[in-house]
Amino acid sequence: MQIAAFNPLRIRIGGSLEDQVVYKVGTMKICPRFQKRKDGLFGFSRGCLPMKRWDELHALFNKTGYVCLF
Repeated sequence: MQIAAFNPLRIRIGGSLEDQVVYKVGTMKICPRFQKRKDGLFGFSRGCLPMKRWDELHALFNKTGYVCLF
């Protein structure tokens, strides 16, 4: 797997960009996608991270042995 080239890898989630993320949990119906924007923080709009995608990220971290810091 190509990700092994980054060993040791730690992925930090949070900080300034955390204010731009909405997590789709439970019965939340609206989950806007991130979009590139010149006026957005680091060039992106606010957006949503669905639980399915969050689970996929955790599966990747568990499979590769990498650490996710929140």
